[in-house]
Amino acid sequence: MINGKALPYSFWGPDALGLGDQAHEAVPAVQVPLRDGYTITSVLREHDVRAILADRDCQRFSQNYALVGKALGDKFEAAGKPRETMGLVHPLAMLFNIGDEHMRLRTPFRQWFTRTRLPEAEIRQVTDQLIAAWPGPGEPFDLVDALAFPLAMTIICNLLGVPASDRDMVRPWTHDMMAADQETSVGGSLKLAAYLADLLKAKAAKPGEDILSALLTASAHGPRLTDAEILTNAVLLVIAGHETTVGLISNMVVALLQHRLWRSVVADTSLIPAAVQETLWCHAPLKNAAYRVAVCDVDLGEGVVIPEGDVVLPNLLTANRGWRRRRPNPDVFDLYRPKEASLAFGHGAHACLGAQLAQLEARIAAAAMVAKAPDLQLHSVGEFRESQITHRPDQVLVSY
Repeated sequence: MINGKALPYSFWGPDALGLGDQAHEAVPAVQVPLRDGYTITSVLREHDVRAILADRDCQRFSQNYALVGKALGDKFEAAGKPRETMGLVHPLAMLFNIGDEHMRLRTPFRQWFTRTRLPEAEIRQVTDQLIAAWPGPGEPFDLVDALAFPLAMTIICNLLGVPASDRDMVRPWTHDMMAADQETSVGGSLKLAAYLADLLKAKAAKPGEDILSALLTASAHGPRLTDAEILTNAVLLVIAGHETTVGLISNMVVALLQHRLWRSVVADTSLIPAAVQETLWCHAPLKNAAYRVAVCDVDLGEGVVIPEGDVVLPNLLTANRGWRRRRPNPDVFDLYRPKEASLAFGHGAHACLGAQLAQLEARIAAAAMVAKAPDLQLHSVGEFRESQITHRPDQVLVSY
């Protein structure tokens, strides 16, 4: 509880979308019990979340590692967990640096994810190959395994220079990294980091045409990131570069089929960009932005004060839902709704680097799917993983 506000919704599973109706607009924040035995403050309302994400000068909230690392570490120790189990919270991660240091870490990666550098032709080729391998008509199959995951993983691994022969090995590590309990999550991240460390050594000896090779040889054009900085942020990129896309594609297909809009998109493929954007508003693939720490007592109104030093998670799902509740037909998956930029990929200086890549992959995948399977049918939607980060089903069973 925060100042008397009890937890009124499920943080886990498909119900993590929020509180339903207008309830969360009256509840600025709640304390959520996490699986590792400690609680975190979930900030819910759109204007509060947007303000937190836009707080570049850290006037109220900061994601600087010096603050987040200490505050989270204290929570871990109080719950009987070692500080080393903080996983992706790392002093060299761009996510947990601010100001000039954040930009120094982010800029070398950012240039690879601009619109003009996105590998559109490669995405189309991989998509076509995956769809060509689908089972025949009438045979149910898992869309996550047959398209969403391999497409997303192939593209980010190609960008980073991860050999195709290694990708099946990488998958269980990234799966573990999204787990709700830190022991499992950290185990996956350590295995991925060890693998990428060896890959960096190989690329230093024999560079290729990929992000990691370019970063390792960047000294010819000025100061480059250290190997440790490249490694830490490469781990983040592997996760961010595929999980968002898997969730976006999976959630979009489920929404279109459940709302009986698949045929509308088949009849008018110009609706595909709208389908992607509406999915980001209604069923975003990310639950929360990165941890922040309150640098002072923050009064959110409604009797809710977040004390200085408290750790918060800005809830992207409820923030997006709050925006929709102030528009006509908020509970309708509406392909004709005037679109504005959602908070699905965050906001401000730390917004997701791969947002444009994920949306491009989703648009290309949708176009290929409606061409291949105009009569696509939904059989079942699998369990939603217990994760602080991702919001998607593990399985989407379909046929055509």
